[in-house]
Amino acid sequence: MTAATRASPVEATANDPGWKRVCGLLALFAIVYGARLWIVDACGSPVPFWDQWDVEWRKLFGPFLRGELSLSHFLQAHNEHRVVLTRLLALGLLQLDGMWDPRLEMVVNAAIAAGSATLMAHLLLLEIGGAWWRPVVSAVALLWALPYGFENTIWGIQSVVYFMVLFSFLALWGLACGPPYSIRWWIGLASAFLACLTMASGFLAGLVVVACRCLAIALNRRTWRTHWLTLLVCLVCAAVSLLLTPHVSKHEVLHAKGLRYFLESLFKHLSWPATRQPVAFLLFQVPLFANARALFREKSPQPARWFLLGLGIWAVLQAGILAYGRGGLGWGPQSRYQDPLAIGFLASFVALLLEWPRINRWIRYGWILFALVGLIQGASHDLRRSLPQQRQHMLEQVRRCQTYVESHDPGVLSASLQFLDIPYPDPEMLRGYLDDPGVRRILLFIPGQEANARWPTQIAKCLLKGSRGILLLGIFGLLASLLPKRGTLKRNQECTS
Repeated sequence: MTAATRASPVEATANDPGWKRVCGLLALFAIVYGARLWIVDACGSPVPFWDQWDVEWRKLFGPFLRGELSLSHFLQAHNEHRVVLTRLLALGLLQLDGMWDPRLEMVVNAAIAAGSATLMAHLLLLEIGGAWWRPVVSAVALLWALPYGFENTIWGIQSVVYFMVLFSFLALWGLACGPPYSIRWWIGLASAFLACLTMASGFLAGLVVVACRCLAIALNRRTWRTHWLTLLVCLVCAAVSLLLTPHVSKHEVLHAKGLRYFLESLFKHLSWPATRQPVAFLLFQVPLFANARALFREKSPQPARWFLLGLGIWAVLQAGILAYGRGGLGWGPQSRYQDPLAIGFLASFVALLLEWPRINRWIRYGWILFALVGLIQGASHDLRRSLPQQRQHMLEQVRRCQTYVESHDPGVLSASLQFLDIPYPDPEMLRGYLDDPGVRRILLFIPGQEANARWPTQIAKCLLKGSRGILLLGIFGLLASLLPKRGTLKRNQECTS
């Protein structure tokens, strides 16, 4: 067979019918949603946890039920963050359901995470070409289904993380390389603004867009007229968000204790998921550097290269902020901080696909080895230790809170053997919350009050019961969509013979 008639695996994949890619994306959603629902069903608590008592009840639900809610309640800071979108979501669920149901919030958050994963895979394929849909969809399904971010999965208030990741991704997709005033550009602009209404690091998306646009001007000065508006808007958005970020003095004890510990923590964050091998970042950054090198060499760089460059820079900055703000004595990333790090790893994987022939094979093998070892180690630790511990804490918190509601014995809350035996750090303040008649009317975990919940809670209960089935349906659907046609497989065998 001549070279002209030989087809690469990518070219063969490009001939797949469009419905197979659609089925693959739907299966991706089912896998991620089913996996996260399974975790919620096993470990999710009906008792509000930690910051939920302050953010949702004291600063939102309480004023709302008393008729005192105003715009300032949505905009006020919580620690370093302004969680506007999370407050809107929580209040909407309270209105729909009539009860305060943290597990309902977790079910909705799982849908946001699964929908975000599906959308991100679709947008990546739009940029790099649909021929890569098999490895991209498979990688996103694996990354977003693993339980490394279980703290976000079983904490209702953590929709803030999913919103930040989603809108930052959309901002970079729309603004890093999108034509000004196009639909894509407007989506990116709106997303850059919405990202600032999530976590304190939401401003980074606008900052990265500014960096990418400045680099584009440096490579071709004649294009500055097409970039100036994007630069101006993103600079203003990032600057305002940064200026409105409050300083929280009580969190200074969590900051990196010097340059050594900052770098140690940074290397662990950049090496995600292989945080136990903190030199892995040297391999994980190679594909991104190869992508940047190709971008500088090409006369007309593809939009995909700008997009991957933006995602890589964003992930490095996220790692830097986490290493500084939560680095302590060289600490690695906690569970609730790992979802943003997965974006950098995904960008590195996609760059590895694109630059595969131009990267040394030993680097390719090392990349794959560290990635697999890190994912397996992390999943094993979470499934064998972290999640069982979380389940025990959940059962103990429910037992203690229900017992206190029935007995009003303060010793039930104060005589805790472990830090997480109760769902709030201060037993006295927790007593005050549980004694409040207003909050007791909407607490779902109090015996006899589950019947007051409306259809959203009932749907959430059905979804949680069917979580295993949803996961299995997604796995079988993805496997079926990944299998090539018999004719395609035969042609590939002929091409390699």
